[in-house]
Amino acid sequence: MRKVTVFFIFLFIVMNGGCGSEALSKNLLRSQSFLEEYDVQPEYVMSENTFYNDHSVYYTCMNDWLYYYDTKTGSSGKVCGKAECNHDTDSCNAYLGELVSGIQVYDGKLYWTSGIVLYRSDLNGENRETYRVLEGSDATMNYRFYIHRGSVYVSFITIGIEEGDTRNELRITRYSMEDRDAPGERVLTQPGPYSTIGCWCRFYRDKLYIRVRNPLDLTESPTPYQHDLYVYDIVDKELQNIWSAQVSNSMRNVTMTESGLEFLNYRTTGDHIFVNTEDQWSVWRSEYSFETGKMKNEEEHAMEPGYTVVYWVEGHYIAFRSTWIGEAERASYRVYAEDWTVLGEGEIEGGPYIIGADEKGILLKIGVGMAESGLYRIPWDTPSVMETLIQADMRVMSDGVLISRESIGSGK
Repeated sequence: MRKVTVFFIFLFIVMNGGCGSEALSKNLLRSQSFLEEYDVQPEYVMSENTFYNDHSVYYTCMNDWLYYYDTKTGSSGKVCGKAECNHDTDSCNAYLGELVSGIQVYDGKLYWTSGIVLYRSDLNGENRETYRVLEGSDATMNYRFYIHRGSVYVSFITIGIEEGDTRNELRITRYSMEDRDAPGERVLTQPGPYSTIGCWCRFYRDKLYIRVRNPLDLTESPTPYQHDLYVYDIVDKELQNIWSAQVSNSMRNVTMTESGLEFLNYRTTGDHIFVNTEDQWSVWRSEYSFETGKMKNEEEHAMEPGYTVVYWVEGHYIAFRSTWIGEAERASYRVYAEDWTVLGEGEIEGGPYIIGADEKGILLKIGVGMAESGLYRIPWDTPSVMETLIQADMRVMSDGVLISRESIGSGK
């Protein structure tokens, strides 16, 4: 279907005296339809590009390795088709390297970053190559990348000293996918007194929406924040601030709708304590309307004591209550309808975070220490029973070979 659409656009340009590829490119950039091969997927934005659904196959990076889950067959594993490979050395196609900040399938190729280098390969890991070096350094934090309609967008926070004072800065830079040697173009630069600047990038057709949360004074409780919402026109390359406020609210996630942007906000009763706490937090949704240009807040809801991490996913809330028992972290969870009716609950080992949802349920990963244990799904119809889709390798790479984490420093 995509090839047919492109053909008719090209035919229209030729018949109307257009100038070829430049005009065709602008047509695609301005399209108000979702372009499957060229647009950032809106369903999994909470994963911040650590998860991608390519037709019926899920791709995700865990512990520096690329994994897949085939929704049709139920099979899963590391993405490597080499028959002779045991998938336990850094020569395996599935090993992506250290400091992997994201993956994305774009126009039939797999892209990922390791440090500040953008790589690409075939979907089976073959024909790997360095695509280009991006902006940043070892002193950058929260490194993320997104590929959308012919450009790579990179966001990160720089930490430095200027005239004896700490200077932190959020930067978003854009690179051309066609010209690998072209320098990056700055989309947004926003300084702040602290390195804990929050940034959420959400793409919708020919626009990039950027929500920034900048702490103003960490010595105050609750912490005051400067909140800003920007829109960037990817064709005209123009940035505009469309909403701002100074409030003490924090945010959990940002999602796109056909009519605007939805935000899930929370307010703490004291410090940001997420485990072993009986604090009762308030949460509520707000929506920025594309039509009116206004921000509308829903009514606040007081969570049950200890449920301090809440997400809004496909018309459902899911909340977690985390505790440390000995050396292990454990989390209770509850799934709610939009009116806060409890639909189901359960328990898991480790620290969970939501990456999105599919037609069968809520998708999440679980962190165990510095590693991730796998990809899981909480079904819509039986939310008390969690399904395992991918079981991650919990071992660590040492001198190019996987070894158990327990053996590090033991001399084994």
